[in-house]
Amino acid sequence: MDSPAQPPPLPTKPVETAFHTYVRAAGLLLPSVFFLIFSSIFLIPKLEWTWEMAGVDIYRAEWLLNASTLFPRYYPFVIGMAVLAGFSMEHFIPKFARRRSTVVSVVVIVINFAMMTTLAGIAIAALLAAPMIGKDHRAPLDANKLPKRYQKVEGSQN
Repeated sequence: MDSPAQPPPLPTKPVETAFHTYVRAAGLLLPSVFFLIFSSIFLIPKLEWTWEMAGVDIYRAEWLLNASTLFPRYYPFVIGMAVLAGFSMEHFIPKFARRRSTVVSVVVIVINFAMMTTLAGIAIAALLAAPMIGKDHRAPLDANKLPKRYQKVEGSQN
């Protein structure tokens, strides 16, 4: 008696190595990290300065400034939690290797989206304050009211 013929095995997709997945994720996050550092060092201080020069009370604009600087303020916590979650899943969930690429891709997309939203918030906040800078309704600039980092220090050559 002949035994029934076995169908050929289904093709399987090889599991991507962890090193390849994390290197690709790091490469995709590099632009966001660059813009994050750039916005923390340059854009956010300029944004605060623009709002002060526009004569807008900071307490009235605080919600907008806080919303546009939320991710740059807490990015070490966000990245640290993502790394801790990835490490935990990698070592304590046996079948994580099968879904590693998908999970890491989703995390990269969320972090990139948060950074682009932050840049859009900074741009909106600057655009809202910019028309008020040259208006006649505010008092002339007083050197004593400038932020300390823009005030001339006595004895300096500037």
